Amino acid sequence: MARASNNKIKIGVHWKNSLSIDISSSTSPRHPKLIELDPNVPLNDYILKICDDWKIPLSNSIHYALRYDDTHKFVTEQNRFQIPTGQVFYLSLSHEDEVQDILKYLGSNDYQRYDSTVLERLKLAGEDETFALEFVKQNGLQYLLKLFTNDGKLNNYETFTPNLLRSLHNIMINQQAIRWDNLESIDTIIDQLIFGINTSKIPCLHSSSAMMILHSIINIESKYSSKIIQTLEISHLLDYCNKQHDIETQYYALALINVIMSKSDQIVRSSLVRAMSNITVSTRLRELVQLIITGDEHSNNDSFTSMDTSMQSTRHLTRSSLIQQLCLLQRFYLNELYTNSMNTSPDRFDTKYRDMIMELRRSAFDTDLLLSDQSCQDLNTRVSSGNINETISISTMNPRRVEALQRDYERLGFQDLREPIKD
Repeated sequence: MARASNNKIKIGVHWKNSLSIDISSSTSPRHPKLIELDPNVPLNDYILKICDDWKIPLSNSIHYALRYDDTHKFVTEQNRFQIPTGQVFYLSLSHEDEVQDILKYLGSNDYQRYDSTVLERLKLAGEDETFALEFVKQNGLQYLLKLFTNDGKLNNYETFTPNLLRSLHNIMINQQAIRWDNLESIDTIIDQLIFGINTSKIPCLHSSSAMMILHSIINIESKYSSKIIQTLEISHLLDYCNKQHDIETQYYALALINVIMSKSDQIVRSSLVRAMSNITVSTRLRELVQLIITGDEHSNNDSFTSMDTSMQSTRHLTRSSLIQQLCLLQRFYLNELYTNSMNTSPDRFDTKYRDMIMELRRSAFDTDLLLSDQSCQDLNTRVSSGNINETISISTMNPRRVEALQRDYERLGFQDLREPIKD
């Protein structure tokens, strides 16, 4: 939401030594600064003042920008009005210079120069829309793809580092800078990722990044979606859900399975049901659910990060995120498992279903005070009378008792509160 033009806010700016910016060291310390940001004053004026205080040559001030300390996104004149007061920033190369500096490394034929620092910078900057568009504009994707397609050691995934995969993912999904279908050699990359996941040859540290890419491609209904759905083996994806893997890998494995279920045909969905019905797989999923319920050392803040620091994302996963994916998977599983039952009209006069519903309600609410003793006696009388229409449709009961029963049915998860047998 845009802020009124006369509002001033206070922000903090500090120096980061880990940015690999080519600036000569200063004899005086670069202390953090507290700045009152006036929306009517150009950002360049503030950056010029910061450079002066930190003894950075003023001629270079046009090459720098402020970036959020937590999300690493760039501050521009267009988005500065979204800055909340008290936000902390650090001085960085501008998005144009950051692209050019990273491309100096990607443009080299010496793949050994792609150290973790450069790729980490690319991964973080890739989440910013301004950077992503500039990176694509300067043909950065062409350099990035050389790491996938021109290295003779591709098959052992030596070059498929987590940061490289995540950089590609972040840039591609950023405001649809370019579609996956238009990306050169994407079919080769997809083949390698699928092969690695299906054969478990892809390193653990790479798996979540690989699944992020495949999920994104399927989700936008790319022309490669069908290929991925048909060739990815559900059983191997379920292997990544066990408790031996880190939370991020579990989350993206579940997310990938769910998007496959939502986009696939009956054959693929049936194969998932068979896979999940396997005793080993079902045991692993139960262990995962139990792990979430009991919690661990992260339970106090409801937040999970990757077990390896190199895999940590700026978008932290929460326990709720994992629970959502598990619930979605369960819904797909149960819907598929009981498709035939759901498509079959219930026999309204089948006492088995009547007894099941009444016993379910009795077990859940027998001691509940929502219904009076008289209501329960009345209900038992109707059950024993064998009048299924009166018992299930409850159309002739006292309105207050009907309301109480319907409230029970709703709490039990029924959708048709008047005739729950239809569910």
